[in-house]
Parts: sequence; structure tokens; C-alpha cells
Amino acid sequence: MHSPRLLRGLATLVALVFVATVFVVLAPTARAAANAPRWSAGDSWVYADQNGNPVRVDVIGKDPVSGVDTFRVDEAVTIGSLTVTTHYWIRDTDIGTAKSSVSVGGTPWNTTYDQPWAQADFPLSPGKSWTKTSQTRFTVGGSTISTGTFQYSGTVDAEFDVTLAAGTFHAFVIRSPTPLGYTKFYYSETAGYWVKIEYFNNNDVKTGERNLASYRYQNANLVTYLLVGVVLIVTVLVLLFLWRMRKRAVGRPGGPAGPRTPQAPTQWPQQPGYPPQQPPQP
Repeated sequence: MHSPRLLRGLATLVALVFVATVFVVLAPTARAAANAPRWSAGDSWVYADQNGNPVRVDVIGKDPVSGVDTFRVDEAVTIGSLTVTTHYWIRDTDIGTAKSSVSVGGTPWNTTYDQPWAQADFPLSPGKSWTKTSQTRFTVGGSTISTGTFQYSGTVDAEFDVTLAAGTFHAFVIRSPTPLGYTKFYYSETAGYWVKIEYFNNNDVKTGERNLASYRYQNANLVTYLLVGVVLIVTVLVLLFLWRMRKRAVGRPGGPAGPRTPQAPTQWPQQPGYPPQQPPQP
């Protein structure tokens, strides 16, 4: 039989474990390696450039290209009344571009990459670096204009919190060299993409930037909700079990079960000489 004190102690322990689990799950994953995003159709990110012009990035949906499992991603850059949309086919496992396409005068200008031009090498951690090679082909309409092979690299320079119009994000800063300087990409696992991009020339002078203004990343809280849900269900089941055990220990309503008090017999035993005869009354 379990004592009420023991049951109360177990219930308190379960409650503390539940609260601690929720806190750990919901707490930011600071100082931990960043994992690759998991995009879904409908994810989007809106940025403002250094002049306040909007740049919108939308995940349209799964659209494999050249045997690579990619998403089609549309990027619309608006300057004044002019909007230019570029279509990308990106693999979310390494934010690798397999193809880009923009229409000029109704004619598609396409660039393909074999292997995809990866912008990251997950999981990210400060000091991590990579060097890769890709083959490119540039076509206008149906004509191939040029082909070539190029090598590129990236380094995770830093890890820190950055505050923007869309909120505060724990970001990993990837530095990628370019022919004219370098670019810094700020990746946040919470946002599922870049939260900030900075462009620099060879003299370390910033020439442009993009800052996240709003976003919709559907996978951001999915894992958190699932974990909290599982913990909540387990906690309820354990508390229900403890309640049933306590009910058994206490017994029926009216107080704890205890030793029975002997009761006087309601009838005299049916034996000779019982009940004892009373002496006759005078």
C-alpha cells in the first residue's frame, strides 16, 4: 500500500519534470550547432534592403531539377514601380542552388549548377569551413552561351544574437568570398533561412544589405509542439495512475481504511443455554 505522502511526492516530482522539460524544449538553442531547415510550400521571408526596398522570397513547392530534390523558390526584388522576379531551384539540406532563371524580354536566361552551389554545410558551428566545386552552364533561350567549373568556399565566422524588425534571432554568420569581395549570410534555425545578408567589397566596405522584416516558416515550432504534447500526455497518464493508486490506498469516501472495531453480535448464538435465562421476577 502506498502512503499518501509518497503519492504526493511522486506527483510533485512528475510536475517538476514536466515543467523542466517544457523549459528545455522552449528555451533557445544558444551555443548549439545549427541544423538545416525543413521547408514547406508557403514558407516566405520578406526583407528590406539598405534603401528600404522590399525583397520577398517565397517557397512555391517541391520541384526536382536534373535529378536533384529541390524546391522552387521565387525571389521578387521591387525598386520603385519595377519588380524583377528570379526563379531558383534550391535544395534545403545545404541551401544549394541547382538552377536559377530570370526572364529578359520574354526570353529565359538560365544558369544550372552541377553539383548544386551550396551556401551552407550543416550542421553549422563557429570555425567550420568548406571548399567545394561545381560545374555551370549558362543558356539563353535554347542556346548554350558558356560552361565552366568554379570553386567556392565558406566559413562560419561567428555565432550571436541579432535583433531585426522581425525579432531577435540566434544566428550563425557564414562568410563567402566573391570575385568583388565577400558576402556575410546570417542563418537562423528559427527562421529557417537568412535573417540578414551583408555585401562587402575587397576593401571591407559594406556595399549593401538585406534585413528580415517578416517571415513565415511553418516548421519552426512543429518539433517543439510535438515534444511538449508527448510530455503532456505522459504526465497526465502518470498522474492518473497515481490518483488511482491513492484511491485504492485511501479506500472508499469516508476516511482511510483501518482495523475494524469488534461489534457486539446482533443475535445470541443458537446454542443450549443461550440466551441466559433471567431469574423470575417477584
